[in-house]
Amino acid sequence: MCIATTGLSNSIGWKFGEYVALSQAIVGEKLHVQTFSDLKNEINYHEFNSVEECASQGKRLQNKEIRLEMKGANSDYFHNFYVQINLF
Repeated sequence: MCIATTGLSNSIGWKFGEYVALSQAIVGEKLHVQTFSDLKNEINYHEFNSVEECASQGKRLQNKEIRLEMKGANSDYFHNFYVQINLF
């Protein structure tokens, strides 16, 4: 499980993209910017707005089924998006 926090000016931060590319389960702060494609809360990451919510969302990802679903969704997202952009 990976935790992503917002960067400067509420940007998504490069680590978030790296976590998706590595097919990781992600807990992240609310996305304040539009992504290139359709990243979805509860599918590609679990959103949090406080320390308590971060801990709670991390605890949810201890459930193997939920964690594996998210990892699969992020793998699919990365491979489909990468293929579209790079025309492979």
